Formats: sequence, structure tokens, C-alpha cells
Amino acid sequence: MVGKKAGASPGSTVVFEVAGSPPIVAAVHVPPEGRAALLDAPPAAPTATITMDRRTFARLAGGRWTGERARSVGVVRVEGDRVLGDRIVDNMAFTI
Repeated sequence: MVGKKAGASPGSTVVFEVAGSPPIVAAVHVPPEGRAALLDAPPAAPTATITMDRRTFARLAGGRWTGERARSVGVVRVEGDRVLGDRIVDNMAFTI
């Protein structure tokens, strides 16, 4: 979703911080070839950091909430490149 659906440019890094027990921290990097991949550890200065709780993550990933709704009720925070972070939040819904 970071590289393809949200259109993160090559060289971008995005960190997801999902509050809960235990907290989840996942870092994604888009290399020059364009296919996003998980990093072993978050970088010191990511392009964007997206923070939310588990319930919000599940609602967004399951397509129950839009990014606009999550932002309007204040349960998701984007730091760094806000435009990219908002595009990612807006495109989090996926089906398995």
C-alpha cells in the first residue's frame, strides 16, 4: 500500500506506530526499483510517521473507516510528509 497505492516516491521511508500491548512499530522503505519492503528497524529520520491505536488500524485496514474519518475524530497522527502520510492512511484498506 505504501509504494503502489499511496505512490510513495523511491527513497521514501514510512514508519507505522500502532499503540497497544505490545506496541507495533513497522518501517517500510521504497527503494529505487520501486517495490516497498519492510526494514529491520525504523530509520532515524523517516519521510513520514503514522501513529494510531490498534482499533483504528483494524478499522482502516478492514475498510470500515476512511482516512478522513480517522483524521476527523483525531485517532491518527501523521508527522513528517503529511501529504504522503495522509495518502497512505487514505489507502490502507485491503482484502485478503
